[in-house]
Amino acid sequence: MLDGKTLLQVNATIIAGALIFFSLASFFSFEDIFSESTSEELERTAAGYMTLLIVAPFALSSIYIIKNGQATKLHAARVLSRIGFIVLIVVVIIIVVSQLLIPFFFRPYFTIQDTCMANPTFFNVSNNLWMCSKFEDGSAAEICARNPERFNMSISECFKFIPPY
Repeated sequence: MLDGKTLLQVNATIIAGALIFFSLASFFSFEDIFSESTSEELERTAAGYMTLLIVAPFALSSIYIIKNGQATKLHAARVLSRIGFIVLIVVVIIIVVSQLLIPFFFRPYFTIQDTCMANPTFFNVSNNLWMCSKFEDGSAAEICARNPERFNMSISECFKFIPPY
């Protein structure tokens, strides 16, 4: 059995690690968890909620230990730490599945060029299908088409980023 001091050290280490991990994770995309059109604000909010889900049980466990080290409170602190470990494992599994497995096995990757060719009127290029070829990966037009809110535009206005031929 862990005593209060050791459990407190374990909780502090996990809280610090979770905060560092999700601070770094907030720089990566959570598009696969939600949808193709998630905003950066929603992705950062998701990272914040995941961090809160992990940190909260360990923080409560630490509060129980610090407040008083009675045996009943230590038992509650241990239970909260176990819940925290379970939540940590579930969140890591969600991230691994969404970032590694779903994109490779369940979602076909359609480029903006493919989508434009399939529905040119949606992109406002119905008379000039050659413009769909200008939505190349990494181009300003493609970036705009993936996240038009970032540019305060609708997706049909993103063709404005295509350089003149």
